[in-house]
Amino acid sequence: MKKKHDPSWKALQQKPRWTWQRVRKVLLRAGIVLSFVTAISFILWRTVGKTETVQPLEKIFFSTDGVLQKDWLLANVKVPFGEGLMAIDLNSLQHHCLQYKQIKEVEIAREFPDALRIQVKEHRPCTKVLLVKNGKRSVGLVSMEGVIFEPLQYGRQQLATYPTLSGVPKTLMKDGKILGFRSVFRLLQFLNSNAPDVFQAIKKLSLRHYDPFLERKWQSIEFDIGGTWTLVFPIEQPEAALAKLRSILHSLSPQQRKNLRRLNVAATRPTVEFL
Repeated sequence: MKKKHDPSWKALQQKPRWTWQRVRKVLLRAGIVLSFVTAISFILWRTVGKTETVQPLEKIFFSTDGVLQKDWLLANVKVPFGEGLMAIDLNSLQHHCLQYKQIKEVEIAREFPDALRIQVKEHRPCTKVLLVKNGKRSVGLVSMEGVIFEPLQYGRQQLATYPTLSGVPKTLMKDGKILGFRSVFRLLQFLNSNAPDVFQAIKKLSLRHYDPFLERKWQSIEFDIGGTWTLVFPIEQPEAALAKLRSILHSLSPQQRKNLRRLNVAATRPTVEFL
């Protein structure tokens, strides 16, 4: 039997080895691979490469929302200059800063290649208080949260602007903090905003009759006004109490105001006492 003649493979239609479409696909794949390699190389350079250039600590960038200065920090906090930046224990350094009660919060971060950035938030004082330690007297400050702290880098003139706090019951003291003091701060803030003449005349305030654990309607603060008379003011409904105060003072004669000893606008019926 005669064998059928098969066409030669050379007679089959062959696709061109290279076409523009194939070239474009190859270039596209090569571009993707190159981009991937470049991205990986950049990441490695930012991580591994950069850490290799880290230097010993040489600089401190310091900022605060209060009165502390960079020179105080350098004089009182042991900053590990010369130590490798990555080897510095930031938690230990933060703990050291927070030992000073004036400091409320502190954030510490590395700034490559050779610096630390230290950001401090300080307690904001609203009154001052007499402190007695080992028989020595000194002035302390009380924050809006009731935290008592030794003032750092406050001048005498600054301290003189704060009214003096007294008569703090021992039952309100816990871990160097006055319980329930935020209500007192809010009252001071109210007087400062709505009766600046009264606020500026406050020399002292006493908490001897203040009990934050009672109902708010029974809570009141005693203010020494100008060193001549005492104002008893309620924590609750200060607007109504201020209106009563204004009305009573307006009704007094100059001689009566001169002899005024005590004015209680915290009572349901205000009481006035004279010398």
